[in-house]
Formats: sequence, structure tokens, C-alpha cells
Amino acid sequence: MGSGTVGTGDDRSGPLVRDLVRSVVADLAPDELPLVEGLCRFDDATVVRRLSRRGGRHKPLGFGFAEVAALVTPVVWLVLDGVAQRTAESTATRISEGVTAMMRRLVPRRRPVPAAGVPPLTREQLAAVRALVLAASEQRGLETAQAEAIADAVVARLVLADELEAPAVPEPEPPAEPDAPGPATGQD
Repeated sequence: MGSGTVGTGDDRSGPLVRDLVRSVVADLAPDELPLVEGLCRFDDATVVRRLSRRGGRHKPLGFGFAEVAALVTPVVWLVLDGVAQRTAESTATRISEGVTAMMRRLVPRRRPVPAAGVPPLTREQLAAVRALVLAASEQRGLETAQAEAIADAVVARLVLADELEAPAVPEPEPPAEPDAPGPATGQD
């Protein structure tokens, strides 16, 4: 997808967080696309760490927190990453990931960490995501109308991504026509 994503996509169960963020930001705040592209160079853990830093002497992206607070990107990325992490933790694959992580500590190899994906969500989960985006937007000082637009866009992307990734149901083939007599050959 050209996102600088680390990982093959085989380790996730839905669209990548970074791709959903890029899509929402492209529609709602296209001036933030350079920020998204810059963040996509990093793994998800680094991005989340940089976007969630508050105050202190560290400047998360080369500028102060006040500038980051008013942006759409941190709201969308942090909420979607949280959703991806929580849904991943609630699956049985988390156990195997724990074993894999333990093995990696025993046998150190520098393998890239796969990018986080968001699996298909239920209506209740989508409503919770919308509420999380609204709360995060309010916390970041965004206006209510902008917060609602962001929340609606995030939920729309999640629903559309689920529909695009759902297996297509093949259409039934039309019933075969009865054998029609072939063209007459003139030989009797």
C-alpha cells in the first residue's frame, strides 16, 4: 500500500490503522497528510508513543504539543490504535503472540513488528469507537462539529473496510438450458 508499513499484513485481521488514518485525514484535514506520511515511517508503537506524549522537554514531532493538540491525526490514530490493541488482546491469538514474544526474547532477532489492524467490529463496538473519537477530540480541544465529522468519518471507514474485506458471495449460476437440437447437417 505504499505506506511504509512494517509487516506483511498476514498478522492482522483487518485494515491497517495507518491506512484508515490516512483515509480519514485525506478527507477531513488534507493539510495533515505530510504529518501522516512522516509518521508512517515509524512502527505503530513509536507513533503512538510520540502522539501521546504531553508536555515535558520532548517535542513529539519536532514541534510543541499545542500544535499537535489541534490536529485530526493524533485523535484518529490514537483511538484506532487503542481499538486494534484491545480487540487483538481479546482474541485467542494473543496467547500465541505471547509465546512468540517470549521466544523472541530467548532467541534475539530483529524482526519487524507487524502493523496494527482493526478487525471487523459489531454495531456496539462501532458506537464505542465513535464515542472514543468524540471524547478524544474534546480532550484535544476540537470543536463539537469537527469532532462529530471525525467520528463519523472513522466509523464510515471501518464499516466500508469491513464490507470490502468480506468474502464475496458468488451469484448462483442460471439453470442450464435444456439441450437444444444442434444445427441440421442435412445428412439423414
